[in-house]
Amino acid sequence: LVSAILLQSIDQADQVRDMIQGSENVQRWVDVHLVVCGEGEVDKAGFLYPVNVLRNVASQLVLTKWTFVIDADILPHARAQVYDLQIAQAYASYLPSRKKRQCECTNLHVFIPPALEYTAMEHMPNMCPNGDVCMSKSEATCWIKKGMLRPMHLHFGFAYLPTNFVRWLHSSEPYEVSYIKQFEPYYIIQTGGPPFSEAFEGRGANFAQQVYELFAAGYSFHVLPEAFVIDIPHGIEERATELPGSVKAFLKFIALANRSYALGPEHRTPSYYASAKFELAMQHKTFLGLLVRSKQWELYNCTQEVATSPSHVVEFYNNVVEHTWRKRSFSDSITTGSI
Repeated sequence: LVSAILLQSIDQADQVRDMIQGSENVQRWVDVHLVVCGEGEVDKAGFLYPVNVLRNVASQLVLTKWTFVIDADILPHARAQVYDLQIAQAYASYLPSRKKRQCECTNLHVFIPPALEYTAMEHMPNMCPNGDVCMSKSEATCWIKKGMLRPMHLHFGFAYLPTNFVRWLHSSEPYEVSYIKQFEPYYIIQTGGPPFSEAFEGRGANFAQQVYELFAAGYSFHVLPEAFVIDIPHGIEERATELPGSVKAFLKFIALANRSYALGPEHRTPSYYASAKFELAMQHKTFLGLLVRSKQWELYNCTQEVATSPSHVVEFYNNVVEHTWRKRSFSDSITTGSI
C-alpha cells in the first residue's frame, strides 16, 4: 500500500511518525510519503486540498504490477489476493472470449469493484467490527435488502451507477460497461496509467477528469463479479473545500483531452448515451424503493444467511422498468438493454 500524506507544515511530521510507530500493519504494509504545503496554498474558503498532487505522488511510487485507485475513506471488502485472483481469471477466460473493439490496445483495461456505502454510521460496527474488511458479496446483498448498504452516492447517479449494480448482484462473470460522462469508479489498473490533472484541488471533478482521460485513451471498463468496496460515511464538516468553477474546469479538461487523443464527435457523445440515462434512472428508482421496503428484512441475519439470493432485487428492478414504460415516462426510442 502506498500512501501520500499532506502536511500543512513540516512540524506535523512527528504526528505521522507516531502514527506509523503505533501500528504494526502500517509499518509492515504501507509506504508513507509526505507532501508539505507551501506558503500561500490556502484559499479564502480555508484549506484547498491538493488531492490530485497526492494521488500522483502515491501512484508514481507504486512498485507492484497493479495499482488499486481508492480514497482513504474506502474499505476494500477483502485482501488484495482476492482482487488479484479475479483479474487473473478475467485474463484467462473472460477477456479472450469477449468481442473486442476495433483498434483495441492490449492491457488497456480498467477493473471496477462496485462502490457501496453505509446508509448510516451506526450500521458500520454491525457489519465490520473494528473496521475489519470482512464482508462477502452474499452478505452485502443481504445488507442492501435490509437498507444498511446501497450503491454509493445515489444522489449523483452518473458517478457510480454506470457500474450497473443490479447486474452485478446476480453476475458470476466479469462484464464490460460503457463510459458515461462524470463516471468516477474506484478501479484497478496496470501501473503506469495516465496521471491525475493537478489543476484540480479540493472537491469537484478531481476523479472524474482522470476517468475521462482513461476513456479518451482507449481503456475499456470491466466490472469484477465478486469484488466491491465500501465508503465510510462522514459528515459535511469533514469534506474538503470544493474547487471554485470545478464544472468549467472539467469541461475545459475534456476539450483538452479530446484534442490530445483526437477524439471525433462519435466518441465524445456515444450513441448509447440516451439509453444509459434511462438505465441510470431505473437503478436509482430501484435502490431508493428498496430502502423504503427494507423493514420487511429487519430480522434477517446476514451473517448466517450467507447464500442470499439477489432475485428479490432483480425482480423489483424489472417491476420498476415495466411500471415506467407503462407510464411512458421516457421516449419509445430508448431501450434498456439487458442486465
